Amino acid sequence: MVQLKYFGMVITKDNDRVFMLRRAAKHSIGKWEFPCGKGDLSETPILSAAREFGEETGHIIRVQDLRLGMSFMAGQISDPSQNIMWQNDVYLLDGRHLQKELKVAEPNTHDLCKWVLIKDLPKMTALGHVADMSAVPVPWLVLMADSLPG
Repeated sequence: MVQLKYFGMVITKDNDRVFMLRRAAKHSIGKWEFPCGKGDLSETPILSAAREFGEETGHIIRVQDLRLGMSFMAGQISDPSQNIMWQNDVYLLDGRHLQKELKVAEPNTHDLCKWVLIKDLPKMTALGHVADMSAVPVPWLVLMADSLPG
């Protein structure tokens, strides 16, 4: 069995909004997702999360500003015969403390970014506007956002 690391990041603002990017390339074109990516073998998951966040948004963050919100294992969806397991870590970042506005820093991968109300995520997901990899359970997301220090 091969185990690979994958992570997503949920950036909240005012405990009611999350930052999302719209895919412009490869899989899920036109669908919204959280900043996410695959970890490098030489990095810890949290270092990979911080690096990818900077690459996707143009904003450098400190590892100590990230908090692990959820970790779970998932199998290879596209080809179960490959016997691959993904370690999925979802990190939480309080967006109220970012020093500058977030932007799309990889235009070949994403074409838009925006803050989305958490309460709008179930409808967006039901309409197929959210990429499958970004399907973080909304109740968990609400609980995590509510737990941020005010």
